Amino acid sequence: MTIASDPQATWPAAFRLDLPRIAVAAVLTAGLGVGFSIVFLRHAQSTPDSGPTAAALDDGLSALFGAGLGLALGSALCAAWVRRGSRTFSGLVAGTMGYLVALAPLLVLSRPSDMTVSEAAGDAAFFVVPAAIFAALGATVGSFAVTTLMSHGQRQEQ
Repeated sequence: MTIASDPQATWPAAFRLDLPRIAVAAVLTAGLGVGFSIVFLRHAQSTPDSGPTAAALDDGLSALFGAGLGLALGSALCAAWVRRGSRTFSGLVAGTMGYLVALAPLLVLSRPSDMTVSEAAGDAAFFVVPAAIFAALGATVGSFAVTTLMSHGQRQEQ
């Protein structure tokens, strides 16, 4: 029996993923997403607002952008770090898993008191799409950067 991370697997090269590195990168991505979300939220709470609605919108958008930035950065690092398989797909998997493992449960657990668990879970499911977009953006940028640097280094050697 062969697993996808086995270099001797008979699967096509595109499906041989570097699963241990993707798993570590998913944990890193989750931490970056939570960390940036907290940093951006704390910054939004320290700025003066013109009213409660503006403050709520500022808090929500700052937390969303911070989480997205963390997912994008973690996905880019994963794309740069993997050794086998598609860099872009690996970064996308790490970013999506980072959202599902840390940010979605955090969204459900930190829900307002007037929101039920099922409503919060619905919101978390809704935000999978923006999270995947941020993860895809980061994975694409990371893959492009590594490919460009590697091809530039090979041209220097010739």
